Amino acid sequence: MQRALVLAFLMLAIGCRAPSHPGEDAAWLGSLDRFHTERNDEIAGPDGWLTLVTRSWLPEGASRVGADPASDIVLPADRSPPLAGTLLRTGTTVRFVAAEGVTVSVDGTPRTELDLVDDHDGHPTVWALGSLTFRVIRRQDRLALRVKDSAHPARAAFKGLAFYAPNPAWRVRARLAPAPAGTTVRIVNVLGQVEDMPSPGTLQFDVGGRAYRLDAVTDRDHEGFFVLMKDATSGHGTYPPGRFLYTGAPASDGSVELDFNRAFSPPCAFTSLATCPLAPKQNELPLKIEAGERFAGPH
Repeated sequence: MQRALVLAFLMLAIGCRAPSHPGEDAAWLGSLDRFHTERNDEIAGPDGWLTLVTRSWLPEGASRVGADPASDIVLPADRSPPLAGTLLRTGTTVRFVAAEGVTVSVDGTPRTELDLVDDHDGHPTVWALGSLTFRVIRRQDRLALRVKDSAHPARAAFKGLAFYAPNPAWRVRARLAPAPAGTTVRIVNVLGQVEDMPSPGTLQFDVGGRAYRLDAVTDRDHEGFFVLMKDATSGHGTYPPGRFLYTGAPASDGSVELDFNRAFSPPCAFTSLATCPLAPKQNELPLKIEAGERFAGPH
C-alpha cells in the first residue's frame, strides 16, 4: 500500500502517465525484462560489443590480415594463423582472398575468396575464421575492417548491465510537431564526421508542468523514432555523452510514448572501437531522468 502511494505521488509530481490497469502494468514489466535481456546480449553475447578486437581503416590497395605482428591488420595470436588473407580495396569495393591453406566460412559455407558488401545498407558480408568474425563497415568515405571474437575474455568478465528500477512515471506521452518534408538533424559521431539524418519533427512533452522537446530522427531498421539525448544524469549515473531511445510507431493521433525506462547507453560505453553518433546540443535536457540504463564505468 505504501509503495503504491509513493508511486502515485511520483507520477503526480513528474506529470507522467500511469498504466491504465494492472494487466498493462504486468505486460509492461515483462517487456522491460525482455529488453534488459536483449541489452545484455547486445553487449556480451557472442556477437556483442564486448567482443570487438579491432577496427582497422582500409587504405586503397592490399592489406594483409593475420596474427603476424608485421601484418597490416594484426589479429589475436591464438585466434588466427600468421597470415589469414588479404583485403583488396578499390574505391568502395573490397575483396578478401584467403591465404594458402586457410578457409573461412559464410553462413557455414567454406570460402577462399569473397566479394564483400559493407554495412552501408545494414546487411554486410560476415565471414568467420574460428571464433573470429569479420565485416567491412563504411563511415562516409572511410572503410574499415571490424573484427569480433566470440571467445573474447571480456564476455566471461562481464557482470551484467545495471538499470534504474522500473518506474511507470517515466512513460511520457509526446506530441510530434511534424517537420517539413526533407528536414534533417545534423549529427556528429565520435570520429568527428557529420551526418544529416532525416527527421520527422520534434517530440514535445511535459514533465512536472514544464515543457520539453527532443528532435527525433528516423532509423531504417525501426518503425518508430530514434532519439539521441543527454540529461542531468549524464556523467552522474548514466553514460556521460548521453543515451539513446527508440519509440514505437506513432498512435492514430500522431502521439508516441517516450518510455525512458528503455533509454540505453551507446556502444561506445563498452568499446573504444565503435563509431557512435552523439546527441545534438538541442537534445540536452535540463532534467534528471533516473530511468533506463545506468553506467558504472568501462567494462
